Amino acid sequence: MKTGDLVTWKPGTWSNFNVTDTSDIVGTIIEGPSMFGFIERVYVLWNKYPGSEWSHTGQGLMRWVDVMDVELINESR
Repeated sequence: MKTGDLVTWKPGTWSNFNVTDTSDIVGTIIEGPSMFGFIERVYVLWNKYPGSEWSHTGQGLMRWVDVMDVELINESR
């Protein structure tokens, strides 16, 4: 994964928070991947963010997310 790639959430990522369908949520990698301790993360600009008590939807659509929680849709050239 690199800057400009399109990603989406892996199936089941949000199931613990009662969000079952994230298929229409697409993000663009703005920065990364970068290491946060032992976890690799990318900074993503999302078209929207899953609404749950945990997600803090009012805080904007740019977030650092774990690489293992997202999957690549399309690579940038």
